Amino acid sequence: VPSDFLPMILDEYLGDTEDPAELRDRFLDLLGDMAIVMPAIKALNYHKESGAPTYFFEFQHRPTSYWDSKPDYVKADHGDEVGFVFGGPFLAGDI
Repeated sequence: VPSDFLPMILDEYLGDTEDPAELRDRFLDLLGDMAIVMPAIKALNYHKESGAPTYFFEFQHRPTSYWDSKPDYVKADHGDEVGFVFGGPFLAGDI
């Protein structure tokens, strides 16, 4: 990211809040987008340019199985979508 864009990026993510919890959440969004989302979109664009069908999704559902084991600002961790992709919430009984 060019340094010229940094003020605009910081304003977009951090805004004008001074609430520590809100700042933490926004900063984590910034880090996640820079470390995970941006490289994923870059790879996705290479895949698309090859002519192959290309799809992308972002999973943010907080599974009820978390209960109180994770802080409220954690929505979904890496891999949490797998059970939902394969219908886990609709399964009944033993597998």
